This record gives sequence, C-alpha cells and structure tokens, in this order.
Amino acid sequence: MHLTNTHLSKAIFESTKQNESSTVTEDELRDYQMWTLDDLQDYLLKTNKINDENWLDNHLRPKFKQAFAHLTRAVENSVPNLSSVYELFGLDFVMDENLDIWFIECNVGPQLIGTNDRKTQHLTRMIQDMFEIQLAYYRSRMTRAFNFINTILKQNEQESNINYTQLRKQFDTSININKLEPAFQISKNNGFVLVTDKNLPDREAYFGNIKHECLVL
Repeated sequence: MHLTNTHLSKAIFESTKQNESSTVTEDELRDYQMWTLDDLQDYLLKTNKINDENWLDNHLRPKFKQAFAHLTRAVENSVPNLSSVYELFGLDFVMDENLDIWFIECNVGPQLIGTNDRKTQHLTRMIQDMFEIQLAYYRSRMTRAFNFINTILKQNEQESNINYTQLRKQFDTSININKLEPAFQISKNNGFVLVTDKNLPDREAYFGNIKHECLVL
C-alpha cells in the first residue's frame, strides 16, 4: 500500500539522494513510502485504532473481497465473456478515518515498478502467480477441448446422424469456459483468491460476498 503516491514522491527521493546532510537515506524513504498490509495493521494496533490482532483477515481482506465482487458485477455486461482472454487490472482504494475502504479508480495497465525491495519481491511473486493461473486455466480448457474432440470422433464412427447444434451448445456452455479441472488446481502458496465464479448459479457465484438484497433488482 502507498502512504504517498510514488510518482509524486520522486522529487523528494531525488533531493534526499543529493542532500549529503539528510538524516534519512533514499532507500529508507522508499521503504517508509510503501507499506505492506502487515505494516498497516501493526501501526493501527500501536495507535489503538484497532485491537484485533487478526484485523487483516477478519476485516480488511473480507472488505476487499466484497468490493471486488460488487465491482465485477457492476461491469460484467461491459466485459467480453470469453474464456480465451484475460486482463490484469490495478484497483486503487483509499481508507477513511473509520477504516472503511472506498474505490477510486481502476487502471487497465497498472505500472509494475519495484520502487523498493519489498515491492519488487511482491510484484515478482504476483507475476509468477498470474502466469500459474493463466497456464492452469489454459491447460484445463485444452484438456476438455481435446476430450470433447475425441468423443465427437468416436461418435462419428458409430453414428450417422450427429446433432452438431447440440454439440456447439455443449462446447459453449461446458467446454470453452473458465473452469479448473482437478488435475490443474492452483498451488496453495499462490496468492490468488477467487471472489466471483459465474459458472455457479445466482448468489453462489459470489461466495457470499454480495448480500441477497443487492442481487434482487
């Protein structure tokens, strides 16, 4: 998380680097400018803003999941429903004095720059996780597709009349979709968290992250 905007902090970083009498180094400023969520929780505990040592898991992360679920629902009709495409978005939130989060913008091309060592490690891990997710879904879809083709070939050998309309429907609804087969599950150390799955019906698709009254239009 940013305590201050990285781009706006560049001038301070540069002046610190050139000022020999500065009491802090540029690296120290960069570390302070960019906190982890654990740093935030420690600060809130020390300043008595919270008293729950598991505040991140009990409060903040569930709030993020709810926000992500609502945002995906709000734009789902504007995003291509194609399992063959993916996108990495950068969502920005601010936190108010009541520790509630507010969505402010979504970046379709987030800047992935390691401004300090911890951020570099985080971004490296995130990109590795992303490639694992992409590969798992790709392999799952291709496995279903090849099995589907083999089934059609066998059916073609045994039957003279094949209902291709029904096969196309089956391909669209159960083969060419974003679904992980058991053989290609995401590893447990991956930071990926599924907050919405439109393969599931109605409210189940949001894993309880959206209240029932929000789904009734």
